[in-house]
Amino acid sequence: IIKRKGGNKKGFSHGDGFYVDHDLDRVLEWSIQDKATKKESPMLHVILVYRVKRAEFRDDHPGVNLTTNQDFEFPKVVTHFRNGESDVYLKKTLSKYHFIEGPWSAGPWNGRSRGTARASPLEDTYQLCLKSDKSMQFFNRHLEAVLYFEYQSPVVPKNSRKGNR
Repeated sequence: IIKRKGGNKKGFSHGDGFYVDHDLDRVLEWSIQDKATKKESPMLHVILVYRVKRAEFRDDHPGVNLTTNQDFEFPKVVTHFRNGESDVYLKKTLSKYHFIEGPWSAGPWNGRSRGTARASPLEDTYQLCLKSDKSMQFFNRHLEAVLYFEYQSPVVPKNSRKGNR
């Protein structure tokens, strides 16, 4: 895991997180959602599978659970990251934690305008965002499998697009 490769303005990180989920269907959905839609040729995707004992991980890696922790409000944390870490105090407070976990976040979201990224928890979903080098090294030691697959997004012929009749 290379921490600096994280995407910008995500739910629990801004360029420095690695996301983990326990539901393979949602991982597949996330893997193809942005990357394949703009390509007409197949793209190679990789899914890393880890076998981690929850208690062993949590013993040595302090984190924030946005479902149970009353000190952090889900919408405030997600809005903070989706706005490019706009809240200096919150950034400093969260920097001492190795991970943030909670549900996926639902929009609306406009990453181009400061202050417009809002979020609410998406029911029956879960994600864990690794934030520290130490937590990422722990996961790297527990890599179980690597899945490779190609995906090609459906291509809509130009003449069948709306307005081109």
